[in-house]
Amino acid sequence: MGCSVGICREHKVRETRTGLTCEYCNTYCGNDSGSYLDCLAINHDREVWGWPRRARTRPSKQQRDRLISDLTRTTNFRESEIKHLYKLFQKDCPNGLLKEQQFVRFYVDFFRTGCREKKATLAKRIFRAFDHDATGTVDFREYVCGMSALLRGSKVEKLKWAFRMYDLDGNGEVTKRELLNVLMLMNELRNPGAPEEETRQMEVQQEELITGIFNSLDIDHDGKLQLKEFVEGVRRKPELFKIL
Repeated sequence: MGCSVGICREHKVRETRTGLTCEYCNTYCGNDSGSYLDCLAINHDREVWGWPRRARTRPSKQQRDRLISDLTRTTNFRESEIKHLYKLFQKDCPNGLLKEQQFVRFYVDFFRTGCREKKATLAKRIFRAFDHDATGTVDFREYVCGMSALLRGSKVEKLKWAFRMYDLDGNGEVTKRELLNVLMLMNELRNPGAPEEETRQMEVQQEELITGIFNSLDIDHDGKLQLKEFVEGVRRKPELFKIL
């Protein structure tokens, strides 16, 4: 039953003298690799090779309390705030997962001005910044960590989050085209209903500005930005923080 310890290690298991512990939630699984794989499949919705993904069930009180305690320790929210967020999240996502189409629909309806198609495109970019493991869904941990960075994060945390949004293909690099796509889209949505000629002029100015910013951050001139290059570049030029 299950797989060898070697394979388990590939899926975030920590081996100790007393057995196996899931690194996603610190659940102790003893020496039974099957229990460990169940923990991955059920509690974390991870698809494990040779092990079926199970239907997600509502977490137990012990699992919920452990998650809230962990997020209190690792994010910028107080325990009471995380408990409140948890109630709201479970109300809207009773299966514990926020789907992309749910988020896009909410975003498009919430912001009433602007082109619906462009709002939907930007919403997908934002959603993917929350979706750390690229599963197409956001669980409560990903949601709280993303909100923590956005609302109360340091400049570095906010820049890391922004980098994930700009990195459209998720390859760990941001090209000038990727940066242009997102920033120009955001600019269009800030100025809905502008005359066509004015919009065209703004696009030209915006492209020149973003190109200049990109070139100033691209220290090695390879046409792409790594995360470290992006964060350190903006920290050297604080005036860019408000733009990016």
